Amino acid sequence: MKDAAKSRDKTPNKAPSIFGVVVTVVLVAVAIVVCTLGFAGSSKAGVGAGNQNPAASEFAPSNTPDFSDVQSISQLATLKCYYHNVAHAETEQQDNPLGWVFHSGYKKVWLEYDGIVTVGVDASQITISQPDANNVVMVHVPDATIQSVQIDYDSLGDPITDTGMFTNVTDDEKTQMLVGAQNDMRDTAEQNSSLKQQGTDRAKDLIREWVENTGSQVGQTYTVRFN
Repeated sequence: MKDAAKSRDKTPNKAPSIFGVVVTVVLVAVAIVVCTLGFAGSSKAGVGAGNQNPAASEFAPSNTPDFSDVQSISQLATLKCYYHNVAHAETEQQDNPLGWVFHSGYKKVWLEYDGIVTVGVDASQITISQPDANNVVMVHVPDATIQSVQIDYDSLGDPITDTGMFTNVTDDEKTQMLVGAQNDMRDTAEQNSSLKQQGTDRAKDLIREWVENTGSQVGQTYTVRFN
């Protein structure tokens, strides 16, 4: 019997039961699932953070309109008006025997020319606001003025003259005629209120159209009011 007992003591351990193997497999599977879910959550969080990439938002369209070019736009509204005039100058004859007999010193001169009058607003005086809560944009446009008066020298022809004997028309007299004609043309334009009003209205119309187009580029409809 003792030999039998010794024999049993030396018998090797039995293999693990099937139940133990199943439990181990289940625990490993659960661990894999948990790790997988954790990794998926981290990936989603990473994707969400990527959507807030500041570099990408840098290229997003802005809803703030840029009105900084309003002065340049107003200059496009400048009007150029062309005048056709005749300059006239007259000098009486000399009060001496030559004048009495030969009309010496007497002269009349007519000179045709084209003049160019520029009408526009002072761009530096234009102000424009950002749109308010009702998308109203306030714009101040000054009244148009006569900006320049020029003579088109290419249009000058030969003067028509009527002179006495021993009398001619000098180049200096022709120059003085043109200076006087230019001043007369400015005075005429300054008195033309409808011409200056046309310049003001043209500037306002062009600025209104430009502001409305600027709004459409940022998906807004702007109403322009002038003050």
